[in-house]
Amino acid sequence: MTTIDAKPFQTLPAGIAAVPTGSFILPVSVPAVAPASCVVNPTQSIVWGCQIQPFLDYEISIATVPGKDELSNNQINLDFLTEDNEFLPYGAQPPVLNKAKGLRLVVDSENPERGPAWFFQTNYNKLVILPEGALQPPGISKRHTVQHRRGSGRGRGYPSTDEFSVRKGLTQPGEKPWFCFWNGTLLEAFIYVNQTSRAGLKAFPPTSGSSARTSDGYGSPSSSPTGTTTTVASGVPTQSRSQSIYPDMGPPLYPKLVKIEERRVPMGDMHADPYCVQHTANADGTYQPFLDATGKPTTIFIDEVEPQSKSTMQGRSDALTDVKPRGVLHARDDAACGCLWLIQ
Repeated sequence: MTTIDAKPFQTLPAGIAAVPTGSFILPVSVPAVAPASCVVNPTQSIVWGCQIQPFLDYEISIATVPGKDELSNNQINLDFLTEDNEFLPYGAQPPVLNKAKGLRLVVDSENPERGPAWFFQTNYNKLVILPEGALQPPGISKRHTVQHRRGSGRGRGYPSTDEFSVRKGLTQPGEKPWFCFWNGTLLEAFIYVNQTSRAGLKAFPPTSGSSARTSDGYGSPSSSPTGTTTTVASGVPTQSRSQSIYPDMGPPLYPKLVKIEERRVPMGDMHADPYCVQHTANADGTYQPFLDATGKPTTIFIDEVEPQSKSTMQGRSDALTDVKPRGVLHARDDAACGCLWLIQ
């Protein structure tokens, strides 16, 4: 059992639009909800963030999985489209999946009026990058060494910098940014297949008398697995990327309404406390921990406000039975720690 706002379908609903497959740009930058009540010390509130640099080429890829039932036969991947620039950007890093995640057809209990949605849930390690002056390095004591923290039963120490892919960014060689880790953050996404996004309306405007109409009133676009050709149900002409409204810009914008959420939830013994490790940006785009006078990585441990939403997820990403509304992360609820992006 897990506490999520998703009710899985048991049979395929009538009138459901096809989910667009292939590779698409997902413009995730300004959050719809960005509560800041995540840390005990208000002077450290900057270590949690939702604002993502708008110039990042963020990509969503959807593929059909052969042989699976029609309620769970799609998978998703979230990643960066290109890595043309070597350095990471300051601010919150958008969630990147280390492998494709299976999608399940559900109703979003918080927004049932949006209709069927392809959904996934998983834990991932959220990263926020801050400039050197944003945090004050701690005094030297056992409390501020990674070795001591590892032995405390809370947190897991800092991961190797080899885990970070080099991405487009604003950090510069010689700078000493802080990498703030929120390991075990809950990540969820809903793709509302009967809801056409603004990008979808621009690329595939409704046509008078068209037979390609779904419950959202517009054609249901889909694309080939390569993302190079976009086709629509009968009544709307085929449109290649070179002929679309996004020429020479790579994949098109995703044509369906998407909601992405990050939340901090209690996970019992698996809960990992947040912490920040100072790094040095090298000329080749790599990063290494900046060592203090004792030869240890310069580390600040963050006192997190205890998450209030309950989860018995315990690391599972496929539990979709006995679900209950979580009742947090609404625009009216500034006490929840999380981020919400609505790409519409």
